Parts: sequence; C-alpha cells; structure tokens
Amino acid sequence: DIDNTLYEDKFKNKKYLIFFGTLGYCKGVHIIAEIIYEFLDKYKEFFFLFVGKDYGAENDGKKLPMLDFVRLKAREYSNRVLYVPDMKKKGQLYSLIQGAYACVLPSRVDNLPNTCMEAMALGKVVIGTAGASFEQLIKDKENGLLVARESPTELMKAIDYLMALPQERISQMENEAEKTVKRLSPEITYQNLLSFYQSIIESR
Repeated sequence: DIDNTLYEDKFKNKKYLIFFGTLGYCKGVHIIAEIIYEFLDKYKEFFFLFVGKDYGAENDGKKLPMLDFVRLKAREYSNRVLYVPDMKKKGQLYSLIQGAYACVLPSRVDNLPNTCMEAMALGKVVIGTAGASFEQLIKDKENGLLVARESPTELMKAIDYLMALPQERISQMENEAEKTVKRLSPEITYQNLLSFYQSIIESR
C-alpha cells in the first residue's frame, strides 16, 4: 500500500527528479554527479532526490559518502540535493516515486532491475541506460528514455528532452510505461506460457 506520510511532510510542494537504489558507481550515481550542477543551474525550480544506501565514492584519493560527492559537484546548489536513507517501508518509497517528475537510473550494469519495473508500474518515466538491460522494458521516447552508459552528456540531453515535452506527451509516456509492466504481470505471463505449452502438446 502507498504510504504518503513522508511525501506529504517533506516533498509534496517540491518538483524533483529521483534516483532510488544503491548509491554507488555500479548504479551510475557518479554520472548523475557529473550533470547535477548543470541540471540544478538550468532548472532552478527543481530538486534532485536520492533514496537508498550510500556505498561511498572516491574524491582526490579520499573516501567519502556518495551523497557528499554529489553535493560537492552541485556546489552552490547543494541544498537542492535531497536524501532519504535506505527505506524499509516500501509504501513510503512508492509515494516518493509517484511524486517525482521522472526517475533517473543510469546503471552501468544491471539485470532487469526492480527499480525500473517499480517506477514504470507506478506510471513514471524512467531514464535508463541502453546495454544494462533497461532496453528490455523501455522503448526510447515511447514509454521512457534510453541513454548510453557512462555518458553524462547523453543523460543531460535526455533530461533536457523530457523537460521540453508538453505535459500531454509526458502523460502518454507514463501511461505506456504502466501498460508495459502490466503486460508482464503473472496473470498474463503465466497464461501465455500455459497457452504455449498447450499448443506444443496439441501439435504432437
């Protein structure tokens, strides 16, 4: 169930992009760090929200929390980089995803991530990486956006593209995202599999 208490208390009146998952290099948070200043400078009404366990980063040979690294890159806009630690209550996380403008998940390596499916199931546009399994769910510019891995330039272009779209087009992409995940529901996939097996049996 959706739990709106945290969203209503802290985020309701904020426009934000969201990353949720492990805050580390594998999930591409360092790529977000490379574009965070440009994003916050260009879209001054927006925040960037990170949700998840912080695995840290290297900066000038020193280990520091990944969030600190991102805020360092954000410079004078660091107060618009928001953070919620790893959440045990899924309902609260889902409310934060629902309240976001879009989800940014620039993973370097992944395997059909739950984060992508959860966000799409909640009707959110996901910006994901091609070649990291997101392309199994996302059709670029139809139900989400795909960018090259390890490319801050591509990521920023995708954000700019999304920001320039009229709300009607974004709503269409959100609807397509939700429908994509619904097609993968057990009720549908199991029936398709049973139908396939039945056709093999009947053909023998």
